[in-house]
Amino acid sequence: MSQKKNLKALVVDDEKVVRDFFVRFLKLESVEVTAVEDGLQAVEALKKEVFDLAFLDIRMPKKNGWEAFGQLHRLAPNMFCVFMTGYASEVEIIQKIEKLGIICLKKPFADLNQLKEIIRTVLRKSQVCLESGKAIKERRVYPRLALVLDVDYRIKQEQRFHPAKSKNIALGGLTLVLRENLAPGTELELVMKFPGHKEACQATGKVVWIKKAKEGLDDYDAGVRFLEINFTRLAEFMAHCEKAV
Repeated sequence: MSQKKNLKALVVDDEKVVRDFFVRFLKLESVEVTAVEDGLQAVEALKKEVFDLAFLDIRMPKKNGWEAFGQLHRLAPNMFCVFMTGYASEVEIIQKIEKLGIICLKKPFADLNQLKEIIRTVLRKSQVCLESGKAIKERRVYPRLALVLDVDYRIKQEQRFHPAKSKNIALGGLTLVLRENLAPGTELELVMKFPGHKEACQATGKVVWIKKAKEGLDDYDAGVRFLEINFTRLAEFMAHCEKAV
């Protein structure tokens, strides 16, 4: 018998009417819902509970949706996030969000079928992971960009940086091609250099997996999950890259 999972959603919006709508609608879809009114409350809620899905309003007091997303993503990198906005003027940020593979819903919600499909998509992904026995960390929530970057890295608390290349990158981490066999769990300091940008993007990360790149070569492919990173800067850099995989 397959293992069943109750889908849990976090709704973050400063408008009570929107929160109430989501609570009613999602409960009808058999989804457990927690609703809060700003990004600060969202971060606190996620520290206490695990969610599969979050609906984030872009424009809110105290901490807006984009700022909250960075913290939420660090706490729960595999949580599926959907942005919402009722402002037609936010075209630029909507395009940036959608280019990163993140859904952005326009309020008011005229298409309830779109909401239902998002929920069903997350439920299917969660159920597949449970039935296959895959760890949560193996799920890919957002698309990866097949982007080769110059990346300098060093093991945390060491002094010397080493050169490497990225194979692909996502909001949650990247695949590095490097010359040494690092143990999973090794924490790294990273300096990523994006073409066309003078300033580098710095981050800390942890090696999740590593394997020999190709027979006869000394290179290794290493999957690195971001621990600390400026998500706004990373998203701006990634939004300029066209090729998603």
